[in-house]
Amino acid sequence: MKIVWIVLVIGLLLIYLIDMAFKIYEINLEMIIHSLVRFVAGFVILGVWGLGKKKFKLKICLYIILTLLLADDLYEYIYNIDNLTFGMIFHDMFMIFWGTVIGFFLYKHYRQLN
Repeated sequence: MKIVWIVLVIGLLLIYLIDMAFKIYEINLEMIIHSLVRFVAGFVILGVWGLGKKKFKLKICLYIILTLLLADDLYEYIYNIDNLTFGMIFHDMFMIFWGTVIGFFLYKHYRQLN
């Protein structure tokens, strides 16, 4: 469980540094939902189902995530939320990666308990 806490703290520190470097502010509800969708997609789909349980192949997991992200970007386009910059793309990729790593390690820890 220590590795999960280490990854969580390092991820929080890195996301703070990324947000400050690219001047991304996550105080409003839209940005919290935006980041949460990416984190949960990485956590559940890639981390647990893809790498942990091996329920789906990696290619299928990436297609599912791509579909979710395109739907979220379409929602933001419809509501005229213009945030497609290099900083946001990097932020989104990091959130998916961070969710994947935490999901994988948490699933490994859960499997060791059983």
